[in-house]
Amino acid sequence: MSDILQPDLCIVGGGASGLALAAEASSSDLSVVLVEKGEIGGDRLAQAIPSYALLAASRFAAHLRAGRRFGIDVDAPRIDFAQIRAHIAAAAAELAPNYSVARLEAMNVKVIRAPGRFTRADTLDAGGTTIKARHFVIATGASARPLAIPGLDLVRPLTYASLCRLEPPPRRPHCDRRRPAGRRLRKGCGGSAARSSCWRRRSCSRWRTRSSSLRCE
Repeated sequence: MSDILQPDLCIVGGGASGLALAAEASSSDLSVVLVEKGEIGGDRLAQAIPSYALLAASRFAAHLRAGRRFGIDVDAPRIDFAQIRAHIAAAAAELAPNYSVARLEAMNVKVIRAPGRFTRADTLDAGGTTIKARHFVIATGASARPLAIPGLDLVRPLTYASLCRLEPPPRRPHCDRRRPAGRRLRKGCGGSAARSSCWRRRSCSRWRTRSSSLRCE
């Protein structure tokens, strides 16, 4: 016979939003159950935090390159990508305890590491446990998908996470400059390893692309 839990709140999804809600609800003396089949924190440790650390390094390099505008003449920064990767790993390790089952349990949040499915409008089954909560919140997030850019299937597109895992950095990164993060990343690594360039959207249905500019070497 399965266990039956009757908490005030059941949160399906243990990503950043689910964790924030669990902490807030627990601090308000509500009983909370959190259901997560994957990693606690979702993609925070694997993608979001590494991307922030990479952008921080890129911003710093870009500031150094811009010093001449302010009358500060410095040598072009030499990028040690192995050290950058170590910095990224250290940042993720430092923040990892914030995305742990131990932290949630210390806040009296019950964590069930299993996929959940609704069997009734007011009942969720997760790993053999039946949850009849007063309220349910779906905080499962979303999965990223590649943009429909002509020619993208001919290249090796990188996400922040895959870029952080590279041993040597790309010699010619090409970034989407519609987003500020793409512009900062380009400025940070553009002068360190040969050339860098961007491509941008010209309209809602067409991209300005060239076969030679959609490469990652």
